[in-house]
Amino acid sequence: MHKGRWPDRELARFSLGGPHDPGGALTARRPGHLFWPVTSLLRTCGLLFKSWPDYPSWPVTVAFRIVALGLAVSALVFSSGLCAGCLRRPAPLERTEFMMDTVVTVKAFGASQEALSEAFDVMRRVDALMNRYSEDSDIGLLNLHAGREPVRLSDDTMECLEEAIRYAKISDGAFDPTLGPLIDLWGIGKRADFIPSREEIERALKLRGIDKIVLDPKTETGFLKVEGMKVDLGGIAKGFAVDRAALALKRRGIRSAIIDAGGNVYVIGKKPDGSEWRVGIRHPRKSDRMIAVVEVSDTAVVTSGDYQRYFEKNGVRYHHIFDPATGEPARKLISCTIICPSSTRADALSTAVFVLGPDLGMDLVERLPDVEAVLVTPRGEVLVSSGLKAAGNVRVLPW
Repeated sequence: MHKGRWPDRELARFSLGGPHDPGGALTARRPGHLFWPVTSLLRTCGLLFKSWPDYPSWPVTVAFRIVALGLAVSALVFSSGLCAGCLRRPAPLERTEFMMDTVVTVKAFGASQEALSEAFDVMRRVDALMNRYSEDSDIGLLNLHAGREPVRLSDDTMECLEEAIRYAKISDGAFDPTLGPLIDLWGIGKRADFIPSREEIERALKLRGIDKIVLDPKTETGFLKVEGMKVDLGGIAKGFAVDRAALALKRRGIRSAIIDAGGNVYVIGKKPDGSEWRVGIRHPRKSDRMIAVVEVSDTAVVTSGDYQRYFEKNGVRYHHIFDPATGEPARKLISCTIICPSSTRADALSTAVFVLGPDLGMDLVERLPDVEAVLVTPRGEVLVSSGLKAAGNVRVLPW
């Protein structure tokens, strides 16, 4: 063998493993050196230049060296592009609009403007169909013709009403989509410090009841049996809209995104770096702080609280989440967060569990598959469902 060919120290450096190099060639690189493959190849080419046997014909030697240099340059270009790709993180597209009586933000990685537009169009359509304050909406027309005649409903409205009735049954009436007259009576957020009389509340409660809703899938119609009844889907329609928006993004191939619709958060996949999304749960009494943080992926995190719309009178807080049994604001919890794969389900259950309170509410959560909860009592006690505790992806912060 030629004396200058492949010294032992270089053989050890480029070996595939062994006593001199247990990890193989990869362990030969310098820590943190991004271009070690290229430098190694250049070093190899240098050895070839120095140690290749002398040929009687110089053109052969020159040709070989040109080929070796070409390979080294190609490797340099490839490695530079590879390392640049490793260092570059995809930039998200983000858009914010006001709809459904709240600020809605969508942030998506690898998305186009058309994908974001479709997501917002879907939510806007759901709002247009289910906003009961619009007489042209499905729900507006359903309420307007209560006790008189059936009304034609879109597929989305029919499905959302069916889900609302379902969760009313699951929660034994704690979630009730027929509280329109009671909501109008109190006027939280619309009237200043108004507290209705007990007689007025009782009259409004007589108009409630899911048994008074008639849905006919065959004729695609809905009917309210009693004149003066009003369906209000405020406790579920936003979650339904977020689910539709998430589906639209997924169909566009989006694998990492977050939709925040004012207390209704839905995350698609994980963050681009592979870690889970960290979603903060607002402190119910300190607006600039969080009471807990959950780490999630492909799920909804929906919170209902007595701090979202309320007024105080004589030291008592009157808020917008009503107990259908009493007709007054529910007072057993001050915050309820539901974590589950469906935003529609989480939206309805966050209201239902808030009304039921810490005992009955947590019992309901524990009975339902793939549903977790973080509850805050009026005394500031934070309760976490067993599945969330076991997973270890929740952190409760100091009060």
